[in-house]
Amino acid sequence: MAEFTNRDRAVGQWVLATLFAIAAIAAAAWSWRLIRAEGFTVRSAIWLLALLGFISLAWRSARAASLAGRGAPPRP
Repeated sequence: MAEFTNRDRAVGQWVLATLFAIAAIAAAAWSWRLIRAEGFTVRSAIWLLALLGFISLAWRSARAASLAGRGAPPRP
C-alpha cells in the first residue's frame, strides 16, 4: 500500500479542522442558549469547556495542515 503524501495529510487535516470548527459553532450556540435560559450552571459550563476544546482542536488541525502543506515532517 502506498504511503500518504504531504498533500494527502494536508487535505485530511483541513477536513478535520473544518469539522471541529462546525462543532465549535454548534457548541457555542448551545451554550449561549443554556446561559440565556438558565444562567451560568454546571451544564452551560461543560458546554463552554467543549467549545474551548473544539476551538483548540480546530486550531491544532489547521496548524498541522499548514505544516503538512509546506512539506514539514509530522510531529509525534
